[in-house]
Amino acid sequence: MGYSGLFWRWGNREFAAGISNRACADGVPYTLDQAYPFVRNAIVVLGFPDILFQPEDAYTKILDRLTATQADVVLGLFPTEQFDKAGMVEFDANGRVLQIIEKPEQTDLKYMWAIAAWSSRFTKFLHEYLRENRQPSSRELPIGDVIQVAIDRGYVIQSEVFPNGSYLDIGTPDSLKQAVQMLTR
Repeated sequence: MGYSGLFWRWGNREFAAGISNRACADGVPYTLDQAYPFVRNAIVVLGFPDILFQPEDAYTKILDRLTATQADVVLGLFPTEQFDKAGMVEFDANGRVLQIIEKPEQTDLKYMWAIAAWSSRFTKFLHEYLRENRQPSSRELPIGDVIQVAIDRGYVIQSEVFPNGSYLDIGTPDSLKQAVQMLTR
């Protein structure tokens, strides 16, 4: 159904990691929701197939923060100067996410989110939100917009900041060329 994923157990906990493998005209949230029957009781880890990032242990760190804070969602944040191409994140000194702004024209925010981990509570929220708010739209619904609704409704969204981390969106020919050059040095 347009979803490929990896499911595993760690101790007595179940985890699921997945990536949308086909374009969904309505947006990533709807593609992710196709996996709901399989992941509704699992921790979900999200990454995008066209984003390369460092550090290598970033997923471990966001999973650790999810467990330590009992948050509903943890976003992995990376510094960027390309704010108009990313979901920019405002967060407080304790790492609590206050706001996500998708591709702003101007901002003073310095960090974007590129990876996420979330609890079954957020998976249920996502599923129910999409079911209740399904409307035809000419605009693709970003997953960041759904996470913002969760923030507005009191869900706990935390961040794991990678101030020395890096990311590269290889979804354009120029950035793909940059990645090939970087990886073949």
